[in-house]
Amino acid sequence: RISSNRKASKKMKLASVIWVLATSLLLSLTQGKLSECQPKLLGMFFNAKDLPSFITTYMDSGRGIDQLGNQSLCNADPTKDYKVLTLNFSTLYLGICGPVECTIDDYLSLGPSMDQAINKGKPLPVLVSIHQPHQSAPLDEIPTAGKWLIAVFGLIVLFAIVGSMVEYFTIRNYREDAKKRFTTFHQVTTVPYYYVDQDIAPEQEVSSDLKEEWDKISSEFHVEALFTRYHEFTQPLRSWKKFVVNFSLISSCYSLTAQRVDDSKNGNLNSLNGVRLFSILWVVLGHSYQAFTFGPLLNGQAAVSMIKRFPFLVILNGTFSVDTFFFLSGLLCSYLFSLKFSNLNRNTSVKSLPLIYLHRFIRLTPLVLFVTIFAWKVYPYLGFGPVFYQNAILFAGEACDDSWWTNIVYLNNFLPSQKQGTCVPQLWYLADDMQFFILAVLIMVIYHQVAKSVALGIMGLLCTASWITIWLLTDKYNFPPSVMGADRNFFLYYYYSPYCRIPPYLVGMFVGLFYYEHKKNGRFQGYVNMLRNKRVIRMAHYLIGIALVSHMVFIIYPVTGEGDEWTTDQSAAYLTFSR
Repeated sequence: RISSNRKASKKMKLASVIWVLATSLLLSLTQGKLSECQPKLLGMFFNAKDLPSFITTYMDSGRGIDQLGNQSLCNADPTKDYKVLTLNFSTLYLGICGPVECTIDDYLSLGPSMDQAINKGKPLPVLVSIHQPHQSAPLDEIPTAGKWLIAVFGLIVLFAIVGSMVEYFTIRNYREDAKKRFTTFHQVTTVPYYYVDQDIAPEQEVSSDLKEEWDKISSEFHVEALFTRYHEFTQPLRSWKKFVVNFSLISSCYSLTAQRVDDSKNGNLNSLNGVRLFSILWVVLGHSYQAFTFGPLLNGQAAVSMIKRFPFLVILNGTFSVDTFFFLSGLLCSYLFSLKFSNLNRNTSVKSLPLIYLHRFIRLTPLVLFVTIFAWKVYPYLGFGPVFYQNAILFAGEACDDSWWTNIVYLNNFLPSQKQGTCVPQLWYLADDMQFFILAVLIMVIYHQVAKSVALGIMGLLCTASWITIWLLTDKYNFPPSVMGADRNFFLYYYYSPYCRIPPYLVGMFVGLFYYEHKKNGRFQGYVNMLRNKRVIRMAHYLIGIALVSHMVFIIYPVTGEGDEWTTDQSAAYLTFSR
């Protein structure tokens, strides 16, 4: 009975919204607000001769909330023009196929009438916005910056093709030369050889000198060995070939897919690859669902019902996947820089800081700039439809006009755009990570060159300060415990801010130092041996970890699924310590 009552209530709300639109239209007609648009609309409603026009208008318009009608068929009629009406208090759309004489201002005059109808004559903010969607993908309207970006991307693709060809023929010639040298080597020795799986191997023991020469020649028949000796066969290349071969897909694919087994020398922690995999899958899953909220949903009621289900908290609380990446960044930063700074004196460590920061800036910024310009100047022009362009510029259009530069100096989390939307909002993560990196490297210098206790104390103070800040901000702005129902302040002052997101990074740094001390000095060896040798204890650690993560993800179900309201202190405690 409760379920049927809720459905009836939702249908009543939908009916009331449609009624308000119709009432507003008639009010505007009778009050003479629509200039040239008025006689056309009146004719469609009351003139029998215009009945065909009314039918096409009705058929090509949306006939309910979040129904967009047919933009292409509407615009195919020269007497009609298609526009999209949006209710500003939610992401609800309605396609309108009306007379070509009706402008956006004509439709916007419905706003005051709607206010009167909804609030019994009392003034309200305008509830309706209208936009004119693009008829087709306006590629000829791409700004100059976008065209330059496309040209640069095309040049990179060209370099990749040429570099791959240069590398392919260089490797082939190098291997042919190795075969010739092998033939000469085989003729001047009396040692017999045979072929095994296309590899050439000695049939019997030979002297050390001959074996060394043999290993050198035979290794040249393996692709992996070729890349380990990359400098040898690229050295004879001319300067332009040396440049383009850096873009080669052959060596790039090998570098990306090569297995690195030894973590003691290179600092590779292969066990973290599983964490990366599950975390990125979690991120993709959450953003895939998030994309549905920016367009019209024909089954909006079903979507609301789905969000309230218990299992959906895996999606709704998918923001924890970001914290795993902060954890990994902190762990790798502390461990790898411990390997670097432990063998340097204080002066050398301090002098190397500018180069460390510059290296990271150069490594990340070109791609950040590329993504910013693409989202700002190119992406909005790659699609078309009733709401595509509006949603595209919401995320990168107007917001980037005055704040694009904050992305490349990694201050976009502190200096958001004053216009609607955010300039490539996903880049808030890189801003946080860069700021954490700057702090982390300084802490590592202190840890290895000043005093370990001082560095650990700084980490503890930063974490405590973050907890206090989160609690105070939640108390001030009354943040909800999840992104469901969150407003702009939640994202600006909590979700994007580094001073609220740094605790997982600091925990990762602590784990990285723990691992470093264990590898270098054998500290905590008893604890590590216990985990390795006692399966029950190891499984207990796994279960405790899974239980803690599950608890943090699902504990807010009474709020998201049952409609309960947490107190400010409850929300503050959850936001402060859950991450």
